[in-house]
Amino acid sequence: MDVWPDVWPIVQLMDAMRTRWDAVAGPSRLIYTGLKYTDLDRPARACGVDLDAPGVWGLIRVAEAVALKQLNPPPTKGRHKR
Repeated sequence: MDVWPDVWPIVQLMDAMRTRWDAVAGPSRLIYTGLKYTDLDRPARACGVDLDAPGVWGLIRVAEAVALKQLNPPPTKGRHKR
């Protein structure tokens, strides 16, 4: 996968935050609702991401939205085999 150098720190930040997601229990699985923003500061500093820099929150939200699509795939139709 190719990643633009200017967004590489955001990719690293998302990796550092991989276990810091808010989730709720759904009927058959967890439903992820988003990153725990209160936990972003330390990983951001470790990844060299300045949370006060212009545009950074936009990049984080785009990466979060892409991750949420992967974490919360649409339910499959029909019955599951047991």
